[in-house]
Amino acid sequence: MPGQPSQEVVQTFPMFAPTRRFPNAAMANIPPGALSYFSHWLATQVFWHGGNSGTPRFSKQFPQDFPSKLYWPFKQAGDRPVTPLVFAYSPTVLPRPVDWTAPDISVPGYFFLDMPGYAPTTALAEFLAKGVPPVCVSFGSMVHRDAQRIAGAVLDALKQTRQRGIILTGWGGWSPDPLPEDIFAIDAVPHDWLFPRCKVIIHHGGAGTTGAGLRAGVPNIVVPFAGDQPFWGRRVAALNAGPEPIPVKKLDAGVLAAALTRALDNESIRQSAAEVGEKIRREDGVGETIRLVETWAETFHSRKG
Repeated sequence: MPGQPSQEVVQTFPMFAPTRRFPNAAMANIPPGALSYFSHWLATQVFWHGGNSGTPRFSKQFPQDFPSKLYWPFKQAGDRPVTPLVFAYSPTVLPRPVDWTAPDISVPGYFFLDMPGYAPTTALAEFLAKGVPPVCVSFGSMVHRDAQRIAGAVLDALKQTRQRGIILTGWGGWSPDPLPEDIFAIDAVPHDWLFPRCKVIIHHGGAGTTGAGLRAGVPNIVVPFAGDQPFWGRRVAALNAGPEPIPVKKLDAGVLAAALTRALDNESIRQSAAEVGEKIRREDGVGETIRLVETWAETFHSRKG
């Protein structure tokens, strides 16, 4: 409602803030420049018109609950304050572009949900203790119809490069049975505990997993499935914190083995990954966001008074 305080919107990827510096996260292949700016505009139109397609009908049926006119929350309209945008990712990973001049856009850092009291299972602790740090493979919530092909490619690549591996099976539950002795499978382990104990992280490129993988300070290999994952995979490569992303459709043992060898043997990648991790660990996304919210609330109430 006009004159009432707006809420803050938190996104794990840049949205509703057009820029020429990079494209909308769902259109990672678009180059910087005018096309990138257009991609943000297009995504906004799709979201606005698609999300509000049912509003006229609801306004007629429930006029006391639905306003007759909606306002775009990220643009000034009368006395309605602009809704601040908080992008919960690291400015180290994706720096704020110079054409974001609006003060209501903030990039405070990642929101990590750490579990400092986590205790590993006996089997996991023993696996880690009996050998060199493993390669961690985590595709999170990704479920793919070619799960067995993907699992086979991962195991063959680990075998070719003579690496121990930990597979976080996640929702997909895609690990084969039986597993080789140098491979350990478990459904989930807190990333903040496990990733720093591994030498390379292979993952799907989700915003949260990318943040956790980079914070660990080890090379990341991104195998994007869909959505914003190709975007973050490209950011990892641009930071030199890992090789170029491997689209899941192109994943095979040879391609993954080559990427693993590069991640393990390239001193520049290992150094860059360590530096990125150190910078992210110095950030405090949650604390900074709390300070931003308090500042916005004070500003609103001072204007209202």
